[in-house]
Amino acid sequence: MISFGIYGLFVRAKPEWSLEILLGLMAPAVIGLLTVMLFSKFQKMTTQQMTQWLMISFGIKMLIYPIYFIIIFKFYSFAPYPFIFSFAGYFIGLHVVEAVVLKSKT
Repeated sequence: MISFGIYGLFVRAKPEWSLEILLGLMAPAVIGLLTVMLFSKFQKMTTQQMTQWLMISFGIKMLIYPIYFIIIFKFYSFAPYPFIFSFAGYFIGLHVVEAVVLKSKT
C-alpha cells in the first residue's frame, strides 16, 4: 500500500510520467507479493530449505526482470529515465520489505 502512496505522490508532482512510474512499480510489486505469498505457505521450512528456495526464486526473478525490460523498451515508447529510477527505487525498497517479512516468518 505504501508503494501506491509513493506512486501517488510522484504522479502528483509529475503527471506526465504516471505510466512510466506505474510500470516501474508493477514488476517489483507483483513479483515481491508472489514471493511473500509463496513463502508464507511454507512456514515449516528449515533455514537451509528457506535459503535454497530464496536462491531459486532470486534466479527466477533475474530471468523475469530482463524479459520485462525488453518488452517495455521494445513495445512502449516513453521517457526511460522515470521508468528506470522508479523501477530501481521500488526494486530496492520492496526487496528490503520482502526480506523483513520473510525474516519475521522464520
